[in-house]
Amino acid sequence: MYYQLAYRDQADGDADITAKREHGYAATLGYVFDVTDRLQTNALLEYVDIHHYGTGPDDNRYVTASFVNTLDENWNMTFGYTARHIDVSGSNDTDDHLLQISGGYDFGQGTTAEIGWKNTEESGSDSNIIGALIRHTLAF
Repeated sequence: MYYQLAYRDQADGDADITAKREHGYAATLGYVFDVTDRLQTNALLEYVDIHHYGTGPDDNRYVTASFVNTLDENWNMTFGYTARHIDVSGSNDTDDHLLQISGGYDFGQGTTAEIGWKNTEESGSDSNIIGALIRHTLAF
């Protein structure tokens, strides 16, 4: 089991007289466990609360849950969901989400191939993205 606690504080600066001091915290709790002798899962839960996000008047809250799974040390599968609540100053609050599913294979010697799908809803706009990545890492 692992955890992380974080605090964020950003001064409002001098450029914008309407800017507010941004501050907030994050709490993460995770647990890595073997489902079978071939499948390992890293489960994560995170809560973030930021007041005056981006030094603006709105407050953002996020809740994220994810599962990163590794099969036979080469295959990976990730499932993640984030829900965001925005307290909009002087207007209606909004709720957004991000859902992502991806998988890939590690060929060894620094080469991986991955594919993923992401669905987001932000400010009432829904979008879907499918992507692929082939990566090779060079040691030097």
